[in-house]
Amino acid sequence: MGTDNRISELVDILGPEDLPERYLSQESVEKYARELHTILSRLDALKPKLEQAGAGLSGRTLLIGPPGCDFESFVYYLVREIPLNLIRIRMKNIKREIFAEQLIEAIEFAKRNAPSVLYLPNFDSLTQSGSFESRIIEEEIRNVGWATDEVIIVASTTSPEKIDREVVSQMERTYQLVGSTLEDRIRVLEQVLQDRSDMDPATIAELTGEWSFSDIKRLAVNLLFYSSEETTQMTRDQLEKVIEESRVLPVGSENSFQSYIALSKQDDSQRITKIDAEYPDDFLDQLYLMAVGEDYQETQRVIETLNSNLPLTEKNRQFLSRHPYILTGSSEERLTRLLRAKRASDRLRRVLGRQS
Repeated sequence: MGTDNRISELVDILGPEDLPERYLSQESVEKYARELHTILSRLDALKPKLEQAGAGLSGRTLLIGPPGCDFESFVYYLVREIPLNLIRIRMKNIKREIFAEQLIEAIEFAKRNAPSVLYLPNFDSLTQSGSFESRIIEEEIRNVGWATDEVIIVASTTSPEKIDREVVSQMERTYQLVGSTLEDRIRVLEQVLQDRSDMDPATIAELTGEWSFSDIKRLAVNLLFYSSEETTQMTRDQLEKVIEESRVLPVGSENSFQSYIALSKQDDSQRITKIDAEYPDDFLDQLYLMAVGEDYQETQRVIETLNSNLPLTEKNRQFLSRHPYILTGSSEERLTRLLRAKRASDRLRRVLGRQS
């Protein structure tokens, strides 16, 4: 589909036939699109009641999720299933100082090409809290609806705290999305690694519980290129080592990312300590090594709960009663010691495996 010269630099317009034939969609995001689709499909039957009550159905939707979340799975589903034209704002051509004016143009274009969905990615960067422009944006969004214009506005953000609250109040529905679910990860790994009989997608998915959806897609592609002499399915330990050697940084996980930052800031003496800690003689490192050896995933979960200041569960408290030393130190120190203990534990298991 083409666009006129006046708006061609501001938006892209895609129909269902223009979307990728094969797309690694995030199932946990797509399910919410199915939910909205079901609601919109009931409009004709309920329209008389809505009109009688003086109400309407706008379909305006806000998607909130962590970095690496696949927001486009939501809009792609709506475009294919309703079907709709996708009007997507081109972020590189947005000018913050005149965005209110540009949004008006985009809305009018979406109405002319209805039925359509107007997709506003990185919504937090477009609405400054309390600004005059935000008041205009709020008013313009308020006047767009599915029942009246056959236009749905879908905005996405990883930083909802930066969006003007009055603008958010115009959103009819809000979905809180996650980085990735176990099902999300298994589906992608199965699709990409379908010819790799040596790799079990379910096991890899379990080992990457904190990874974002975009992290998992990058990992799957890298694993596809992994050269292995194994003729049978790899063990859990082998897969854990392969994941580590993939060099894919799980940036979607805040705690994992912070641990890498902490390690990168170590001075020379700390680097020496890190090397010595492969077989630690420091008492606290030994204690962390014991916790990791007992249950690495539970140790990681408890530390992430402590670092996020979230309420402790009964299971968390039971774990801490056995390992109270984890309460000491800063968030950064906990993550650094956890990562160091994990690497030491992996090295020890590999050494013992070769000796047995």
